[in-house]
Amino acid sequence: LFSEFGLSGNASVLLCIALSLFMTGALHEDGLADMFDGCGGGQNREEKLRIMRDSRLGTYGACGLFLALILRYVLLSESVSSENVFNVFILSETLSRAPIALLSYFFPYASPDEKGKGVAVAATKTDVKYVYASLGLGLAVAILCVSVASAFLLWLVACLAALFTAAIANKQIGGVTGDIYGASQQIALIAVLSYNFT
Repeated sequence: LFSEFGLSGNASVLLCIALSLFMTGALHEDGLADMFDGCGGGQNREEKLRIMRDSRLGTYGACGLFLALILRYVLLSESVSSENVFNVFILSETLSRAPIALLSYFFPYASPDEKGKGVAVAATKTDVKYVYASLGLGLAVAILCVSVASAFLLWLVACLAALFTAAIANKQIGGVTGDIYGASQQIALIAVLSYNFT
């Protein structure tokens, strides 16, 4: 749509990223920044969790968020042809969210002592049927966007990237949090976009 108004490919990609930030309230980007701040600045589990709960943005978080956004822009601009950029955009945004249910099934919630309904819901282990549904839906959308072989490969890449992120968090803070879910989505998104779609 942006390119139909005469904007260049790079400008269109940048506006698409901006639109995704607006539509999601930068929820997952906030999680990525908090994970970088907590894991980069904290000396122990309690300190890392305290930093992650702090709404202020630190140096590690700012650098991590900046690099993630630049990577998304570069990868969408350089590794995606103009003919399939829309499909890749939909594919990457969907596939990167699909593994979040997988993380809540395999990893404990790191702050079960916190108060609040949102935390109580997040701390509940996801029923395996919802894990299958989430992963299956992500794969189905991927198959609609690219070839079946590429869809399976990218689905696996997204799952491994999210699990890798959660494994790091599990070692650092003894589990996952809402911020880790957001960070896993961002890292899975970048991993999917690293595939050469041209």
